[in-house]
Amino acid sequence: MCTADIAPLQRRLEAAGIAALAEWDARAADGDLTLLTADCARHAERVASEWWAMADRLIAKYSDGYVNPPESLPQNAAAVPIGYPSAWLGLTNYRQGPTTYDMRFGDGSGRRRLRSTLWQLRRWANAT
Repeated sequence: MCTADIAPLQRRLEAAGIAALAEWDARAADGDLTLLTADCARHAERVASEWWAMADRLIAKYSDGYVNPPESLPQNAAAVPIGYPSAWLGLTNYRQGPTTYDMRFGDGSGRRRLRSTLWQLRRWANAT
C-alpha cells in the first residue's frame, strides 16, 4: 500500500511544495506578504484535500480483505483477496469476520459512557 499508493502522492505533493517554496521565496523579497499568505493557505488546503481523497481511495481499494481494482468498462476486474495478517486477526477476534453487528459493551461501563456522552451532546445542542 505504501509503495503503490501513498509514496507516489507524497512525492508529487512534496515536489509541488518545493516548487511553490522557490516561487514564494522570490515573491517574499518583493514584500507582498498578503498574496504570499493566501498562496500558502491555498497550497495547504490543496495538500490536505489530496490526502483526504487518498484516504477515501485507500478505504475503497483495500476494503474487507481485498484489493479492489479501479472501475473499468465494460466490467470491473475481480477483486483480489489478500486477507488479514494473522497477528491482527488474533488481536481483534475477527477470524470469522463480522458475526454480529450488535454493539458490545462488556461490563456495562461502555454503555454508561455512551449514555453520558449522548446526554452531554444533547445538553450542548440545547444550549446553543
